[in-house]
Amino acid sequence: MSWLAYKALGYLPFTYLESLFAVLKQSPRIRFRTFADLDFNLEQPFRTEKQLKAAYKAEFKAWKKEVKSRDEPVIDIILMHDCDSGPKQTVHLCEHQAANGIVSTTALFTRTMVKGIETPYPIDYERLLATQARGNCFTYHCNAYQTAGFDASKVETHFNEDVAMLTRCGFAINHFSPHGGPAGPDGRRNNSFFYPAFASKALIWTHNRFSPIGDKYSDGGLASRLARGDLTVDLQYRLMKALALNTRFFILLHPQYYFSETPDRAKDVFAASPWVEAFWKWHEKGQPERYWEPLGEFLANVRHHSLWYKTRHKLWQGYNFIKALKPSKP
Repeated sequence: MSWLAYKALGYLPFTYLESLFAVLKQSPRIRFRTFADLDFNLEQPFRTEKQLKAAYKAEFKAWKKEVKSRDEPVIDIILMHDCDSGPKQTVHLCEHQAANGIVSTTALFTRTMVKGIETPYPIDYERLLATQARGNCFTYHCNAYQTAGFDASKVETHFNEDVAMLTRCGFAINHFSPHGGPAGPDGRRNNSFFYPAFASKALIWTHNRFSPIGDKYSDGGLASRLARGDLTVDLQYRLMKALALNTRFFILLHPQYYFSETPDRAKDVFAASPWVEAFWKWHEKGQPERYWEPLGEFLANVRHHSLWYKTRHKLWQGYNFIKALKPSKP
């Protein structure tokens, strides 16, 4: 797999994801879902943040009704990938998932900036389309402010051009997410604009400012988080803390992080994040699945959330709601 090796940012080998998916797939409770499975009304475009938030609320209500109507409880896992700086890695990941009966949602660029020059994003759309036919969902990863040269007057045009291009390629684009990217001279970023108001049809914002209701994990900023020992970046820890019957969990991954062939760079974070070292040891023994044994045991005995957990979660939601009422910076 040397052609996929990503030495610049990688800290973990691909077996980290392979073995995780295998453990999740073994559980009869887990359902892999995509954003295309979420029950949004796409009849009318969203012109205001209030309309989008109302759509999130309605979708979550419909999801809760659906899972409660089932004979057996479930845990929904929504895998999400931002292509970012790993086009080859993104394709490989999507193909691996499709070949193993796992579905995911992947956000795609159409163009990017290389040394200040707008450049077509070098990803194999045809191979990705083949996985769409097998259940994968694809969205637009919006870097319109950046590719517009931080000219706010061009953002709407860039946004709609990119969505149209992906649609012409054959992707069913009903969702999008802003790319992080650098700030412009005025301090604004790709997520500073309310893009649904630009679109001629309803587009659901998946993450990075607005997102559907549910527990979430992101490996964003992986390098610095590992270096400072941020335990919440340990996906096994987060899953075992959050998962319960009739819950759902959004997992955002950046594929370029998971294609290291040696632990050389990861050794810098072993002391702060010992779980990384633990996984590499199992990988080097050819038994990466052993790392996930605690998660497997947890899933075999998973129950509903306790009243204490639900109460704490409600308080946390209330805090976030109050925080969201504060005016955001321009």
